[in-house]
Amino acid sequence: MGGIISSGRGGTNLMNSPRPEGDPNAAKESWEEIRKVGVDKVGVAVFEKLFHDDPESFQMFKTFRDDPNWKENKGFKSHSRLVMNVIGGAVAKDQGDEELRKIMLTIGSAHAAFAIKDIHFTIMRNELFVQLQLHLGSKFTPEVKAVWEHAYDAFVRAMKFAMTSGSVKHN
Repeated sequence: MGGIISSGRGGTNLMNSPRPEGDPNAAKESWEEIRKVGVDKVGVAVFEKLFHDDPESFQMFKTFRDDPNWKENKGFKSHSRLVMNVIGGAVAKDQGDEELRKIMLTIGSAHAAFAIKDIHFTIMRNELFVQLQLHLGSKFTPEVKAVWEHAYDAFVRAMKFAMTSGSVKHN
């Protein structure tokens, strides 16, 4: 058996630890609450923080970097939504581990050509937890936070693995 994104057939284990224990319904409910708040809203805030803290990272986004109204750009919102849906899906266990692993590796492969730095993942992680605390309030318990941390770390691990391994075979 694997963690959040591992292959059961001798494939790539991208998570070093099992999913944190706790009330799985509380984690799932936290994702549902974020969906009510607005996946776009939270994702946009995370990326805005990235662009604020590392302005050079903005240049990686060809679909909206030249748009003076980039905050309203459909490509920007779509990208923000995609990232949040993958992480939130992992929190809520919307997909099976194998499907989630494939999604994360595909996203990582698509990012291999970009100069993504560890600090980008750190900035986004920190802002994600600021946003979760802001929107979930007292529902953002240590157990729920641990599940979100686990999901985000799995996402980053898959991204880094796929970005550095070249072609990714999905079994």
